[in-house]
Amino acid sequence: MEIIGFPNYLIYPDGRVYSKKGKGRFLKPRPNGVGYDRVQLRIRGEKPIDKYIHRLVAQHYIPNPENKKEVDHINYIRNDNRVENLQWVTSTENNEFQPIRKDNTSGHKNIRFDKKNNRWGFMKQRKNQFMIQKYFKTKTDCLCYKYIIMLKIKAKLI
Repeated sequence: MEIIGFPNYLIYPDGRVYSKKGKGRFLKPRPNGVGYDRVQLRIRGEKPIDKYIHRLVAQHYIPNPENKKEVDHINYIRNDNRVENLQWVTSTENNEFQPIRKDNTSGHKNIRFDKKNNRWGFMKQRKNQFMIQKYFKTKTDCLCYKYIIMLKIKAKLI
């Protein structure tokens, strides 16, 4: 499919970008430093513009009726830009879909062990409005509190 605003380029559902200029060729993606692939597109007589491949694929192949702003990689692999691996999400949804960090010792999001106080802590920021922060003696108590709070948030009681 022709890239909107760049008539000399095609984007494929598997994330390949093809340049129709000259003999034609597939462009080599360049990682941005944190793993997302991008390509440089040019319009005759203008400066080249970097475009993220996952956004190009989503814009051209995935409907976005709710006008969500971000594109999420479903399998967490930032350079897997196949259409079946991408979805439109809100910023909040994108944060919820993040995998557990490698340095997480609890095995659960929003739960950490505070060595200084020898307690388990739950922390959650809600739409940049307020922070829930509470500490418990046991990991089990902390997890129970987390799931009660998350149910209240989903039910919009908080």
